[in-house]
Amino acid sequence: MMKKLLAGVMSLFLSLAFMAGCDVKETKPDFGTEVINETVQLPEIAYKEDLLACYSADGRTVYTLGTRHSKHFYPQCEYSLLDIQSVIDNVSPDYVFIECREEIFKEYQVLDGPQEFQFIYAYCQEKGIQVELIDWYLTDNEAVTKRNSTSDERDNQIFYNIYDKMEKVKENETVLICYGDMHFYFQQPRMERAGWERVELENPEQFFVHTENIFQYPEGMTEVLQNCIDYFEKGFMEEAEKNVTDLNALQLYKQLAKSGAKTYKVYKKMAEEQRLYYIEEDLLEMR
Repeated sequence: MMKKLLAGVMSLFLSLAFMAGCDVKETKPDFGTEVINETVQLPEIAYKEDLLACYSADGRTVYTLGTRHSKHFYPQCEYSLLDIQSVIDNVSPDYVFIECREEIFKEYQVLDGPQEFQFIYAYCQEKGIQVELIDWYLTDNEAVTKRNSTSDERDNQIFYNIYDKMEKVKENETVLICYGDMHFYFQQPRMERAGWERVELENPEQFFVHTENIFQYPEGMTEVLQNCIDYFEKGFMEEAEKNVTDLNALQLYKQLAKSGAKTYKVYKKMAEEQRLYYIEEDLLEMR
């Protein structure tokens, strides 16, 4: 009875506000502002199976997978793109969320996240899995010096993006969220504050069991990587020059653009040659 009364009062308030021409601002729930990343305890050593977690979120199942960016291309890391592909296959998600910025994708048609995310996107496209982009950071004077790090603000915004994207996910559907291993740990307290319940995985290793014996890049992979090359050769600096005023920072962005173009040219060659790992020639080309 009380719930119906409150609902009626809220409905009346919204109607009156609309008729009066008032702005009714939508407020985001406070899931992250009290979470300080420095207080999150990080393990000294984490193997790939330690970077997979599962949550129950209002009738939906959410898996989170921590990734290791360029380290996936070194065999000694023992965590390859094939392992990521196996997790996708074994989770069989309805949605995959990845660490790339949606606004950059809309403007430049490029996935601006670390290298594994172009593979995840292309693989999901091939499998008919819907992909959503959840990263957040500003291209400004300070961001260039913090490119390989995160912050409380960034992780709060990432969770807000996750929260918004979860509105699309129906009850009994499954989501796989893929982001760097630091985000994997820093997002956990935010998920707990949102009321998500952690589900213990008895054998996380089974999710990394390869369903395919031979690795192959998805058909659309080279096109995705060419978009990255084009972005670093032009769009990356266009974005920087719109927002960066410090000349020293701008010079650092130019260095990153040059390095990024080299990296993705090598990555595209790897995809064309169906190689999982860097060879010495690749490392020389990226210098």
